[in-house]
Amino acid sequence: MARHSSVGLMAVSRLRVRAQFLTFLVLLLGMGRMGQGQVVTAPSPQKPSAPGPLNSLIVVEEKGLQRLQPNAAIFSFGAVDRFAHPLLEHAFTLRNGGKAAVVIDHLQPSCGCTSALLTSGRDAAGYTLEPGKQVGVQVTVDLTKLATGSIKKFLWVMVPHETTPAVSIRLDAEVEGVLTFTPPSLEFGKVEAGKSPGMRLSVMLDKRLIQAVGGVRLISSNPGLVITPAVPADTPVPGSNGKTVQRTYTVKVTNKADLGELTGSLAFVPAGGVPLSKTTGPGAKKPGVTGVMSGSHSASKHVKRTGGPNAAQIARPSQSGVASASSETSSAMLAAVIVPVTGQVLGRISSRPGRVVFGAASEGEATTRLITLVGTSASDLVNLKITCPSVWVTAKLSVPERTPPAPGSSPLPPMMLLEVMLSPKAPAGALSTKIVLTTEGGERLVLPAFGYITPAVK
Repeated sequence: MARHSSVGLMAVSRLRVRAQFLTFLVLLLGMGRMGQGQVVTAPSPQKPSAPGPLNSLIVVEEKGLQRLQPNAAIFSFGAVDRFAHPLLEHAFTLRNGGKAAVVIDHLQPSCGCTSALLTSGRDAAGYTLEPGKQVGVQVTVDLTKLATGSIKKFLWVMVPHETTPAVSIRLDAEVEGVLTFTPPSLEFGKVEAGKSPGMRLSVMLDKRLIQAVGGVRLISSNPGLVITPAVPADTPVPGSNGKTVQRTYTVKVTNKADLGELTGSLAFVPAGGVPLSKTTGPGAKKPGVTGVMSGSHSASKHVKRTGGPNAAQIARPSQSGVASASSETSSAMLAAVIVPVTGQVLGRISSRPGRVVFGAASEGEATTRLITLVGTSASDLVNLKITCPSVWVTAKLSVPERTPPAPGSSPLPPMMLLEVMLSPKAPAGALSTKIVLTTEGGERLVLPAFGYITPAVK
């Protein structure tokens, strides 16, 4: 009996550890998506059998709040005009329904577009809520960073030494479009530089957005793409009461496009604005948003919901708000919607594979990858110039050993071997660079190169 009891206890213990690990993993994944403006799945609050902080905090009922459990609820803002209301705000009330004080460790939003603080102005970290007492939590969602359509954001109230949220609140909204591209992405497939058929791109634009920034223009982060607007520029959209216009563009791959993977983005910027690469590249400074995530919202309109999901119940902004979204807020709305561009540009040389993947490389160890270069003729592979912006990556050419083709079979195409080496002195962390090969004829084949250098164990 003792042996069977011991085995049973060990099995239960393993199940508990596994459940705790899965809960922690779900929470960690939610936190890892912060700042990307993406919807994540909220951990479901689990009600312990014994009294404790996880079943002591209660979301106080109110109009428009759907309570799934005492500590889990859904609140809907309904349909929202993002231009008139760049911010969504609502104050929830939490009550300690237990017999012991509850300490709040922190308030955890699901992404960087959502923020939360206590309405009392006190820091949430370490805040103690006595039995029977209540505290307000103000939640703000910045719509300027989000795409059009349905959104679901979460707020989790965490307590010390627990990976399961003590309170989980989901915020829903249907964000009306001020800028919509059709199609949402451009996929060129395999094309020859300068010979690609033009792809049609149409966009629905809110006229208030155009007026707020003094006009807009569509630009590309890839100089190998050319954008031609259709004439007339603006066509009123039927049924929009003149509020929305449609613009149509033709996008082509020019003869100056780099060979290899075709990547880039299309986006609107204010007329006379900076290039897309200056606003969306790594480490770039994004357009500011007046009044967002600050203690005062007087410079931007926001919407406060006090009722149910009917859009007509959205409260009007305070008199201190401006008549429309500011130019900075409008610029952020423009930057939030981009059109990804993908494809492959063909020329006189190509590579197999089309990118250099170092994967997880160990710090202090050299790593080498081999790339096969193929030319239309042998002269295309002569005197290739190799450049790389990273000091940690070098490359050299060699002639590969090849088996002669069998009699009667097609001749093998001209080939060269490109040996790409990652220096053992490369610092730990993410690596992202490119290898550029330039032919005597001026064509450039670009190979993206990336990997992650894991720190050496000391």
